Amino acid sequence: MPRPDLYATLGVGRHASAAQIKQAYRAAALRDHPDKCPGDRAAEERFKQAAHAYAILSDPAKKKRYDLFGSTGEGPDAFDPQHLAEQLRELFGDVFGDVFGGLLGRGPAPAPELAVRELALYVPFAVAATGGSLPLSFARQEPCCACHGKGCQPEGPERRCEDCGGGGSWSLRQGIFALKKRCRRCGGSGRLRPPPCVACHGTGAATLQCTLQVAVPAGADTGTLVVLPHAGDYALPAAKAGTLRVHCQVEAPTDFVRQGANLRQTITLSPAQAALGCTLPIPRLGGQAQLRVPSGTQPGTLLRLRGEGLPDPNAAPAGRRGDLLVEVAIHIPTQLSAAQRQLWDQLAALKMQ
Repeated sequence: MPRPDLYATLGVGRHASAAQIKQAYRAAALRDHPDKCPGDRAAEERFKQAAHAYAILSDPAKKKRYDLFGSTGEGPDAFDPQHLAEQLRELFGDVFGDVFGGLLGRGPAPAPELAVRELALYVPFAVAATGGSLPLSFARQEPCCACHGKGCQPEGPERRCEDCGGGGSWSLRQGIFALKKRCRRCGGSGRLRPPPCVACHGTGAATLQCTLQVAVPAGADTGTLVVLPHAGDYALPAAKAGTLRVHCQVEAPTDFVRQGANLRQTITLSPAQAALGCTLPIPRLGGQAQLRVPSGTQPGTLLRLRGEGLPDPNAAPAGRRGDLLVEVAIHIPTQLSAAQRQLWDQLAALKMQ
C-alpha cells in the first residue's frame, strides 16, 4: 500500500513554509473537527490524517527525514522483520510462516505496543491567553472490570492443550523435510484458557467514558500539542495505558486580531485628535490601557504597546510577552454644520497664507 503524501494531505506544496503548513493544518482541523461533523467517519479520518501530517511536517528533524527518505524511520514506515514474517504467514499459511519467521529471528511474542490516541480540545481565547486547566471527556478502552483484562471467566484453571500435548506446536514430516507447525487450537501457547468472559466476550477490554483535566499552556494557539503520557487507551494484556496527544483548537479573539504572540486592533481618530495628539483608553487583555497618540499622526500609523500581547511559550527567556499593535484610522466627516464649516474655512485660509 503506497504511503500517503503528507504535503498532499494538508493541501500544500513540498516547498511550503512553516507558516503555510500551520495555516493549512488549521483550516483542515476546523473543517473536519468532530464537533462540526458529528458522526462523519470520513471527516474524522481526514482530521486524524491532517494531525499526523502536521505532527511530522511541523517538526524540523522529522520533516527533513521525510523529505529525504519519504519516511521518518518511525511507526509503520520503518522496516520490521516481525511484520514481514506475519505477512508471509498470511500469504503462505502457518507452515511457511513458521519457517520464514524462524529465519527472521522470530522469538517470543513482543510486548504489546502502547497505543497513541489523538484528540482535539476547544480552548476559549481567555484560557489560551492566561493558561489554565480544561476538562476533556472521551471514551477510553480500559481493562474489563469483570475479568481484569484476562478475557476469560475466573472459574477453572488453565489446562494443557490436548492437541499439541502442551508444546504449542507439532511436527510435520514430508520426505526429507521436517517442519514444525503451530497448534491452531491453543495458538502456540500450549495452554487452553477457561471459557471467554461474558462481559467483554473474551476481548479483555471495555469502553468507558472518562474525563481528564488538560493543562493548557499560556499563549496556546491552534495546533498547540499537549502530550499526556499514560492517559490514552490501554494495551492488553499488559494493561498499560498509552499516550494521549491533545491538539488545541483556540477560539479567535473578538477585540483583537491575533498575530502569533502579538495582538492587533484599529482605532479611529478625528482629524483634530490626529493633528493635535491625544490620550485615550483602548481595550487590552484583562482590562484597558491608556494610549498616547502623538501630534501629527498619519492614517495607517502603527503604535506599539510593548508587553501587552500574549505570552510566547517558545520565547527565551520564558514568559516573554508579545506586543499590542494599534493601527490608526482617521474619520473624515461627511456632513458639517454651519459653525463647523466656518471653522474648516478658517483653517483652510490659514493654511493658504
